[in-house]
Amino acid sequence: MEFAAISPFLAPATSLSPLTQPFMVCPTTHNDWDWEQTFGGYYECSKNDFGVSGILDSVAVNFNNTDFRFSYAEVAFLRQYLEFWEGTGTPVDSSVFDTPQFCLLGGGITSPDNQVSHSEVFIRNYLLGQQYLESKNLSQRIFPVAWVPDDFGHSPQLPVLVEAMGMKAIGLSRVPGSPQPGLCDTTQKAATDIRQNGLSFYWPGRDGSSILTHFMPTTYYGIANFGLKDAQASMADFLDDCDDCVWPNDIIFATEGGDWQYPTNRSVPGGNPGYLYDWQGVLAASNSSWTGQLVTFDEYYSALMQNPNGIKNFTLFAENYYTGYFASRPQLKIDHYAATQLLLGAEVLSSIFTVFNGSTADELNAKINATWDLLVPTTHHDFISGTACDAVHYFGQNCDDMANCPQPPKPLPEGGWDEKGQLAMSNLTVILANDSMTFALDQLSRSVQWTQKPGFIPVVVFNQLGLDLPGTSMVEMNDPTGGIGNYRAVIDGSPGPLQRTEDGNLLFQVPGMPSMLYKIVELGPCADTCNITESKSQTINASSYLLSNGLVNITLEQDAGWSIANLTIGSDSYVQPNAHANSIELWGDTGNLYQFGMEYETGCTPLKFTHNSTLTCAGPATLLENGPIRWRLTAPLKDVFGNLYSTQYELVRGETFVRITTTGAAPHQGSFSVLTSFPMMTPTGKTATALEYGTAYSWEDRNPQKSWDGLTFRATHNFAQLVTTQGGEAVAAVYHNGMPAWTIDVEEGGMLKGALLRNTPGTDRAQSGTDTDRHTQRYTLDVQSQLAETGYPLKMALYTHTPLRAVPLNISVTPRPTMPQRAQLAAPWEDDVVLAVAKTSNDSLVVRVQRANSTGHEIGVMFPWRNSTNLQLPKIVSALENTIQGAPTVRPSENIPGLYVYDGGRMLTTMNVPLN
Repeated sequence: MEFAAISPFLAPATSLSPLTQPFMVCPTTHNDWDWEQTFGGYYECSKNDFGVSGILDSVAVNFNNTDFRFSYAEVAFLRQYLEFWEGTGTPVDSSVFDTPQFCLLGGGITSPDNQVSHSEVFIRNYLLGQQYLESKNLSQRIFPVAWVPDDFGHSPQLPVLVEAMGMKAIGLSRVPGSPQPGLCDTTQKAATDIRQNGLSFYWPGRDGSSILTHFMPTTYYGIANFGLKDAQASMADFLDDCDDCVWPNDIIFATEGGDWQYPTNRSVPGGNPGYLYDWQGVLAASNSSWTGQLVTFDEYYSALMQNPNGIKNFTLFAENYYTGYFASRPQLKIDHYAATQLLLGAEVLSSIFTVFNGSTADELNAKINATWDLLVPTTHHDFISGTACDAVHYFGQNCDDMANCPQPPKPLPEGGWDEKGQLAMSNLTVILANDSMTFALDQLSRSVQWTQKPGFIPVVVFNQLGLDLPGTSMVEMNDPTGGIGNYRAVIDGSPGPLQRTEDGNLLFQVPGMPSMLYKIVELGPCADTCNITESKSQTINASSYLLSNGLVNITLEQDAGWSIANLTIGSDSYVQPNAHANSIELWGDTGNLYQFGMEYETGCTPLKFTHNSTLTCAGPATLLENGPIRWRLTAPLKDVFGNLYSTQYELVRGETFVRITTTGAAPHQGSFSVLTSFPMMTPTGKTATALEYGTAYSWEDRNPQKSWDGLTFRATHNFAQLVTTQGGEAVAAVYHNGMPAWTIDVEEGGMLKGALLRNTPGTDRAQSGTDTDRHTQRYTLDVQSQLAETGYPLKMALYTHTPLRAVPLNISVTPRPTMPQRAQLAAPWEDDVVLAVAKTSNDSLVVRVQRANSTGHEIGVMFPWRNSTNLQLPKIVSALENTIQGAPTVRPSENIPGLYVYDGGRMLTTMNVPLN
């Protein structure tokens, strides 16, 4: 297409007129990264026929009028816009947008989902966007707000994360009962409660955090919902619709502009007139007692904060606006979490190279950064959620009418982003993240010194997690012995057994792997007899089988689909009588990509979500491994349509965990969800009535407000844990990494249920789609867990789903490497603390510190290499690496070299540690 003329530009205004009007209107637009079209489709054409590029053309020209304001959230499109024009030889000067008339809403690459996105990728979305804006001298245009108006619900502990990022506000519009769509007002109360309490409010978090939150009562379209071109009539309709709204400090505020809508401008030729809105009409004379004034969101915030005491507190429960998307398109979630964990590990290694080798690891960092750049857009609320149409998800094709739209322009990244589909892009993030980790491990193998011993193979083992691992931590690696039988592992001078899997991998345990550390393990020949145990598969022709590692015993029954009939540790039993754990079931689910079937379709009419059948045995089980390090059994299953699945159980020496892997596809013969269930109890027979679960860098134990009859799934991070009562006794936990949808079924004896797979092609919502692909879900059962406030469930979830990495040393490297045989980057000092991130930034190490209990004690972080008294002291900064006013002071321990402490009143803090 031809791009609209965008010059000449008026010089940016140097000052704005005072805000004196009671009705503030905020021109904006909402631009999905992808959904019904690809990123390229939206950039070039969109539904308005000239795309986001045309919107930004129009905005830039409208800055000629000093009354005009514009607030914008999606930096990916602004970056594409500026880069495109740079490539034409007649670049748009980014200073066109450097005007106080322009407000960047948070500065994120996209508007991210805040419930199922990995917590760290949510942060990186804003960090990468702000770093780009800084490179274009646009940082001063950022207002620190998490602008998430189209998210399908909100994490109950979102204030913990947003405040830790140094942000001042949250902007949202979808809560239970909001008109987007209006469902069942009689049970979905959140929207009414907010309207009557105050549309802007302080939302408190578990740790004392508090964030100013604005709710958009008539959707994020604001007055554009009421007439588009006639701004005055739209403003009147908005006020009529909000006749029960409480406006803090008597300041009325509304956005203007929804999906791909754009401000009228004659310089933009053509375009779908249904997407125009008239910002100039806001300023026109009015027959009523009010007049309008255009503002950016930061101007509204500033006006509101003239009287901060006029704003009330309000605890928002909005996690169950829609819940089906927690489980839709599970591969997107699996890939998202896998890629994140790999990148976080590669960043720890990069930091180790910087600290212990004096190397900046430029090539490794380039790989890591490129992968973050690809991964961050997957946080978009129509990407990670799995709510895009099939054409975009599977093929990278636009699924609505694109007859008048050209193909996406270059320079979109070749083979990247979503031009081959969301699924292909998601898969690519894992491939690239694996490449980053492989490259980092190869560099490690070439960098560590070792004195060669005849017959010994040195292996460097790496723990990327910021926590000390249990003594049972296990390595699985390609066998470097070449198949020799009489070898053993020597860890810190003590010998240990080796086990060779049927596919030839080598297993051994490495007791005592501290936080963020690597060390050498030797594989050496035995002086006496010590053959490696060879695993040989064995068919199980019995009706039941007892799988045991000598500590935990699980009885698997063939007639119950090889589910767990009993789990014992010593004389204690943990499965409820006459029940089975990991019983896999089909549920008839007439929902859609967004909603489970128990949720409302329209009004107070629910869809359907009912138990259909339980998967059954499809043949004998196979014992794959029988110790002495790992015991593993796999079994085939089938559903009522004959579709095949498999489930696998794994026990590790010394552990009481049951690691489970289930593979299959949701049936294509209808609309179904596939669930697993865990009817657990304590050894004394107590069952659960409540649920604890991880959220974004926090946890929750309160029930959501009831929105419908039946189950309410939660978007869980890392763990979902049954407890006898809120704050009572832990019953059992399930740990996962990318399988978020879990709930408690109190009516069925306090059973834990998790959604494994979904294929729900319902058309009741804005977009529909399918998923009949095979997926593999991994989850771990722990019947000896502890309450979330101890930090134990989080640590065990990370431990069970983040493997130790191991690689043989490259002993032929010249010159001889200089890194020590053992090195530790950082470690938490308290039991309830985890170091979630360690990465280098400029001349500093940035460490993300997560704690489970925000009351009562200081936080300490150990940096063993930092034992000089002449070093600059670390500082507490925001998660976006900016200065925080009033941040706690970090001080060195008086008695322990390398230990730094600070007052830890928040659950998430970030340390900036100078490297020199």
